[in-house]
Amino acid sequence: MKTSPVLDLGGVAFLPAWLPDETFFSLASRYHLLTGNHLAAHTALALFGDRRQGCQHDFPSRLSQFVNRTGDASLKAEDIVLQRTILPFYLPLRTPTEAQQALSSLTDEPHGMLKFRLGILTSRFRGHHPLKACAACMANDAAAFGTPYWHRAHQFPGVWLCSTHHQALKEATIKSTGVERFGWTLPHHERLRDSIEGEISAEVISMLGKLASLVANWVALPVGTHLSSVTLSRTYRSKLQDGCAPTPGKPAKRREWAKAYCDAVAALRVVPELAGLPVTEHHAMGQIERWLFHPRGNTHPLRHLSLIYWLFPEWETFWQRYVEIGSSIPKREHPMSARPEEPDPRHATVLALINSGRSASAAAAEVGVDVNTAIAWAAKAGISVVRRPKTLRPDKLSAVITDLRKGADKEIAAHRHGISVQTVTRLLRSEVGLRDIWQAARFRKYQKQARSNWSAQIARAPEIGLTALRAKQPAAYAWLYRNDRDWLLEHSRQVRLPRTRGADSKVDWDSRDTALSAEVLRVAAAIADRMRRDHVELWRLYQAIPELKAKLGALDRLPLTRAAIESVTRRHRRAEVRRLI
Repeated sequence: MKTSPVLDLGGVAFLPAWLPDETFFSLASRYHLLTGNHLAAHTALALFGDRRQGCQHDFPSRLSQFVNRTGDASLKAEDIVLQRTILPFYLPLRTPTEAQQALSSLTDEPHGMLKFRLGILTSRFRGHHPLKACAACMANDAAAFGTPYWHRAHQFPGVWLCSTHHQALKEATIKSTGVERFGWTLPHHERLRDSIEGEISAEVISMLGKLASLVANWVALPVGTHLSSVTLSRTYRSKLQDGCAPTPGKPAKRREWAKAYCDAVAALRVVPELAGLPVTEHHAMGQIERWLFHPRGNTHPLRHLSLIYWLFPEWETFWQRYVEIGSSIPKREHPMSARPEEPDPRHATVLALINSGRSASAAAAEVGVDVNTAIAWAAKAGISVVRRPKTLRPDKLSAVITDLRKGADKEIAAHRHGISVQTVTRLLRSEVGLRDIWQAARFRKYQKQARSNWSAQIARAPEIGLTALRAKQPAAYAWLYRNDRDWLLEHSRQVRLPRTRGADSKVDWDSRDTALSAEVLRVAAAIADRMRRDHVELWRLYQAIPELKAKLGALDRLPLTRAAIESVTRRHRRAEVRRLI
């Protein structure tokens, strides 16, 4: 048996050498194990100089600090991000500026809500990125290196099959569930569960293998590749015109395309992460209309990967068609997205001048651009520019920034501080990271207000049905539908449907309560027996029963479940149950 080599790095004491296809989180977890640190915070302090930063399993931060503390000149923070984390999965649909900002969130301090800025939180696909492992890989790794570890190829969204052993991956019950959120861990059978319930057919295995192969090619695109939504839409339409028509020479109708799309991805929806794929022809039609005929903005990569999965037999066929379509689009109409965008040549000159010590106004005058443009370019590059007070004195500037960080409207901030809206806009463009923080704060504010309004309306009249509720709260419903759909669907299940739709359409809370309470008692008994104790913690219950946590807010409708939880948890934990409801 080989053991994983250890490198002596002085300041950090030692660091395990990288194992094949290992994630950064896995390396740090092995370091934690080898040091014998009792507390996860001690490892974080040693590696990152902070008790909480850097321990994220999907998007770790402060990697530049990690590189500096190791003292290894061969390590580069950006290389770690691109080769040892899952961030490259999201970059092909981002502009070069957005991609650089995302990279900076991992190499340096986090800039606002990264998952929000990447479009993950509003995608209808799960954004918690559960740790995944292959049982066969774990056995092989233990034999070869003395320990199982987290393989990067298994962690990307959409990958639920090991391409080496053709086995379904298992999902960790910690980190992404909120349990041991700041901890370090390696794959262990007791902390893994099946990602797919029941027996998996050979057909589903084949489909998951195809999707995993598409994801692997997607993340293998050269660094700097930017896929254009315009070129993607034309690529999809081109394939439909020559390969998906019902009869030769006769274009398929869009409803037939929607049915074909829905049928193609139906089996993939057995994976909870992929439940956001179209389930009805109406939903599929909406996706086709948006991404094939009216592309705008960006979306989660799984949305495009599902379209590629439907239309093309494998990646090579898609990529060849994409390149052909891209090369045929006139540059003035849309540049070929597989090539990085060409920046204004003056941009680099301005940044170089500012970095050399020149003022923003001097740099702008030398290259012939407006000083506000120069300041905005510097801010996007993460360069703070010393301001010369005019309208905004230091105390007023600080007050305006404080308001914007809280998500204040530009008009309100301008009126409150006696400045123009244009001044506020320039400040958002010129202050490093401020615009991202402002947008994230506004998102949280609108989310909180929309959730509150919708919940209050349901509480007042749950019996009037969803259509009537939408009419009473159209703004809240529209915002939640576009930006927080998973929450909206989960919290609208308690709405009583009108009698005209029949009794079968109503939620059978009694049956749900009976089944869930029995599952709580069964799981609690198993945990108590394994741990040799007569009680279990609440977090262990919803770790083992994922749907339980979502039902804690509805325990008034689940009295048997409430009683079961209180009977198996510690006496002093029962207050926690009541608090969560």
